[in-house]
Amino acid sequence: MAVTVSKWGSSLGVRLPAKIAETMGIQAGDDLDIFAKVNGEIVLRKARRQRPSLDELLARVPKGWKPEGEFPWGGPVGREIL
Repeated sequence: MAVTVSKWGSSLGVRLPAKIAETMGIQAGDDLDIFAKVNGEIVLRKARRQRPSLDELLARVPKGWKPEGEFPWGGPVGREIL
């Protein structure tokens, strides 16, 4: 399938045909990685989601939240000291 390169500000861009976007599960706002290969190919792929940092995870905890009881870690499985 051929697409036309267009000028968008100081950059160049192409539109993804709806069928390709649907097949790949790409929606408006999704991040894509782009690579230029030595053989002249350009590769687009869905960006891999980065794991959130501990600070980002902790920011999701509601203010004032307190755990109820101890965390159920399970029984000993090795040489733990109880």
